[in-house]
Amino acid sequence: MKKVRRSSHSCDRRQHKDKQENNALRVITFIFADWLMLLYICDMITFPNAKINLGLNITEKRADGYHNLETVFYPVPMEDALEITVAGSSECKFIWHQSGRAIAGKAEDNLAVKAY
Repeated sequence: MKKVRRSSHSCDRRQHKDKQENNALRVITFIFADWLMLLYICDMITFPNAKINLGLNITEKRADGYHNLETVFYPVPMEDALEITVAGSSECKFIWHQSGRAIAGKAEDNLAVKAY
């Protein structure tokens, strides 16, 4: 079960530099018979940057359902805190926890969950 936690609090990058350096994705590869299994042990905290979209043009829809786009944006000195950890139960794929403003839609459709 994967747990994704998103916080909408802005943070100072310098305060979290040590945390970022100490939190890395570790991949352990096991080979059993003819099967290759990847076990991901994830303890990751990252701080995605905020931006203001000045222009956004969707150019075409791709075969995978996503869209190609052209964008012009201005980065702003704010960021979110995004933490991904592995939970101890396998009853479901993930648990979505968020603080701050609500995001509409199902957690399964969130691009952060799909990317992970």
